[in-house]
Amino acid sequence: RVNEPDEHQLTALMHAAHHGHADVVRQLITSGATVDPRSGKLSALILAAESGREAVIKVLVHRGAKIDHADAGGSTALIGAARGNNASTVQLLISLGASLFHTTYGGHDALYYAKKTGHHDIVKLLQDGYPTPRDH
Repeated sequence: RVNEPDEHQLTALMHAAHHGHADVVRQLITSGATVDPRSGKLSALILAAESGREAVIKVLVHRGAKIDHADAGGSTALIGAARGNNASTVQLLISLGASLFHTTYGGHDALYYAKKTGHHDIVKLLQDGYPTPRDH
């Protein structure tokens, strides 16, 4: 029952992640909550990233969340953090190995969304994080 979604298709883990309750996230995972949903589904990690919940992101990744899990539109945690203007969260996700090259199904990456929304500090973080062409 710990993985049962509510009427909005959100699990208890997703709610706890979105609201930044890292201790509750730990407890739910210990109680059997699924860290990563099936491919193409919204994840607790994406919700935590969109709302800048860095302590939760660290717990989820430490407990096995796939850093580049994509939702139904192809968005990842990094793309969500860039759209949400969470510079420190973007930095954290880059340091945890989030792909800078992942694109949504519409063909847009985190850098695109940061530029589109005028988040210049995030644009710089993303540009600084891109490897040189020989590294890719």
